Amino acid sequence: MVLPKKTPKEIYCHDQLVTRTGAAGSVILHGEHTLTSGKKAIAVSTNTFTQCKLDPIKMDKVEFKFPRFKLYLSIPLVDLADLKQRLGKRFMFSELDQQSKIPLTDEARTLIQTFVGNLKLNPPEGADITNYFKFAEAYIGIYCAMFDDEIDSIEFTSNTEVPGLEAGLTAAFAVSVTAAILHYHELIPNRKDTQREHREKIYKWALFAQRFLIDGEPTGVDVHVSTFGQAVKFWQASNGAISWEEIKFPDLRVNLVLASGPNGSFDSIFEQSQSKKQRDAKTIKDAIDKIGELTEKQLDEIKCNGTLRGDYIHNNHELLKSLGVSNEKIDKVVDIAEKVGLPAKMTNTGAGGIVLIYIPENSSPVKTHQLREALFKEQLYSADARLGTDGVAIDKADIRSISKLKIEQIRSFPQVAEC
Repeated sequence: MVLPKKTPKEIYCHDQLVTRTGAAGSVILHGEHTLTSGKKAIAVSTNTFTQCKLDPIKMDKVEFKFPRFKLYLSIPLVDLADLKQRLGKRFMFSELDQQSKIPLTDEARTLIQTFVGNLKLNPPEGADITNYFKFAEAYIGIYCAMFDDEIDSIEFTSNTEVPGLEAGLTAAFAVSVTAAILHYHELIPNRKDTQREHREKIYKWALFAQRFLIDGEPTGVDVHVSTFGQAVKFWQASNGAISWEEIKFPDLRVNLVLASGPNGSFDSIFEQSQSKKQRDAKTIKDAIDKIGELTEKQLDEIKCNGTLRGDYIHNNHELLKSLGVSNEKIDKVVDIAEKVGLPAKMTNTGAGGIVLIYIPENSSPVKTHQLREALFKEQLYSADARLGTDGVAIDKADIRSISKLKIEQIRSFPQVAEC
């Protein structure tokens, strides 16, 4: 596909081309740590959105801003043009978009990493160094791949409500940024006109973008949920491939609590725990089998009654504890929730320290007030959220109407020192 050419008037007409996108966060409701045993898991969208604003600017540079990671880049167009020339014609939108799965070669990744290294970036005090550079590489790699020979002066600004990397942040970032560029190229319409085929294109490009941010190949599950919304049940086939099936998910209330720093940790606490205490194979197998049974029962509860069983959530966390994949901070948050009568569990791998607290619709305001008070006392950051939300949202507006857009209602996120 050849990209449409824009005149200078079109490029700098804010009323036409300022684009804002929002992509849903995601969490694992049940089934983490059981996929390799052939069990099902449930991934569900959350209305903790990651937003991207794409704003054409009248300067010969491209700016990338992500305050969450204290990342502020300003790069001359001539330098990006030189990088694109070295990346070659195979790393251009019109070439890459023809492929069903967009590759990120080792050669291209190395060139982009070298380019970022040569920028001599100086991360500010308190910045998450690893992710600071990963997001810098992701911004630049996405930008270079999604333009052809002619590149435009653009300011990208990302912000997020996602409480940690373990709540789908890398997927939501990839979806929001790629959706914004595709909309800028007039290849996908505004939200109200977005069809499944448009979301499929966003999904394809977001999978490519996420490769800059994670180790190994993306499973596609979190990117799918962030793009299409609702939920999926997924499993690992005997050949190792991940398969999934979309499921309709009820609108349910939860609280997501960050039990670590705001950006989490990629350390494998499962491997750490195994090195400290060997667990016999039968104990592990029994726990995984029981988690698999709970997942199936919760799927039935969702389908038949449109709700969740709190005891399944509680039991799932206890089984994960028995596997050694929780930690003291996570368990403390779970205990706080259950003392006020609300079921809770760790979510995803546990490495990022996210705890999901389920708040049934008939919960008394007293319970939720007690929960907030207890979390505040422990200086824990929490975010009220809804499960089963829509996926990517796309809006285009002029500067005067920005404040009216729901996806621009960005909540500030506390830094580590404030937690």
